[in-house]
Amino acid sequence: MLTGSENIRRFVLVVISLMAVPAILNAAELTVADKKRIVSQMFAEYSKEFPSVKTMGPKKALAIAGSEDLVLVDVRHEKEMAVSIIPGAVTKSEFLSQKESYSDKTIVAYCTIGYRSGIFAAEMQKQGMDVYNLKGGILSWVLEGGQVRNNTGIVKQLHVYGDKWSYVPEGYDAIVFGFFERMLK
Repeated sequence: MLTGSENIRRFVLVVISLMAVPAILNAAELTVADKKRIVSQMFAEYSKEFPSVKTMGPKKALAIAGSEDLVLVDVRHEKEMAVSIIPGAVTKSEFLSQKESYSDKTIVAYCTIGYRSGIFAAEMQKQGMDVYNLKGGILSWVLEGGQVRNNTGIVKQLHVYGDKWSYVPEGYDAIVFGFFERMLK
């Protein structure tokens, strides 16, 4: 017979599993336009927590990508970046170790969808730095046709943090780490 705490744990696991299933099933049936809309709506919700942070849309970021005036800062964890990163981006630690050298650049932070990068941009804003948050994060980037790479070159895989954010374009592999792996980062 299960104890009360075991029943609660089992119930929570079932609820979490059931919440993830519709996202996985529906994402495969969605058009790119649908995925862009969903990602944009999710970003709009998240960005309410840092309303003073400026945003840059993925189309504009793609238009100026490769320019020496643009610095993309990936604020995700190393394991996420090992799956893929926007070409030319620097890591959060690389940026912080030499942030003064970027003072005359357009700085755009990103993560999976824009929550962690929004927090980072808000922190930088408090320190007097003007940092944009990439609207919709790396998901919007690839949905607009932007490429990602890993240490072997251009790839078609993207770490999406969890099933809730699994809105990659057709032809991409969505990589999701397990619950405990995410917690033990």
